[in-house]
Amino acid sequence: MNRIQIRLVLVLGMLLALAQAGMAQEAFRPIVLNFEGEVEIQRAVTAVKARVDLRAREALFPGDTITTGRNGRLVLGLPDGSQAVIAPKTTVRIEQLDSNPRTLFHLLKGKTRVQIEKLGGQPNPYRVNTPTTVIAIRGTIFDVAVDQEQTEVFLLEGEVEVSTPSFPQQLLRLTAGQSTSVPRHR
Repeated sequence: MNRIQIRLVLVLGMLLALAQAGMAQEAFRPIVLNFEGEVEIQRAVTAVKARVDLRAREALFPGDTITTGRNGRLVLGLPDGSQAVIAPKTTVRIEQLDSNPRTLFHLLKGKTRVQIEKLGGQPNPYRVNTPTTVIAIRGTIFDVAVDQEQTEVFLLEGEVEVSTPSFPQQLLRLTAGQSTSVPRHR
């Protein structure tokens, strides 16, 4: 092979790698499985937020903010079968899902139920953030509620680890039936 052919092979290889990386990121993008009632999605477009017309199978992007009204409800789905139900009067911001562990969303206020499927019987590394907590998910079902005073985590099945952004190394491990409350100012 001459130099031009070698360069062409290298360029094509880099383009293929970039395309595969883009598809890998796309694979972790949450989608709207279904919704009812008053639901709004704000999409960050450069420095401006734009409202998105909501429809089933709509892909969501990092920075998108979901707000449900008093009768609104939305179900997010992930390619691995995991789901999150966003309850009425709730606001969540979609986070980057291409890191490890993947941060699903930041629950700003309201309630959500999260069901994360295990991968091949092993824990599936997701996180959910709130103003006062970081919840490391290990393949489980749990509820999270955020109000002006605190974040409450109640574990229905599986295992989660709860920490605070200020002290991420101090973990509280919850098992099925356990719960914790973390005050906003602590």
